[in-house]
Amino acid sequence: CSWTARATSSAMMSSAGRLMQSRRDDPVAAIVAGMLLGFALLMFGMMVLLPIIGHATWHAYRDLVA
Repeated sequence: CSWTARATSSAMMSSAGRLMQSRRDDPVAAIVAGMLLGFALLMFGMMVLLPIIGHATWHAYRDLVA
């Protein structure tokens, strides 16, 4: 069972690394990375990240309907 946990964490870290390498300027990648970091830190990061995402979505909505 220990090898499964190591394989899973290794796969997650390599995927996150590739995501950050290939899409440095992509805001979606930054949001995904922030959410993964928030989950890794037992949701403490979500207290910061979710209001930022909500604010950005509000502005995107206002630009869309204006």
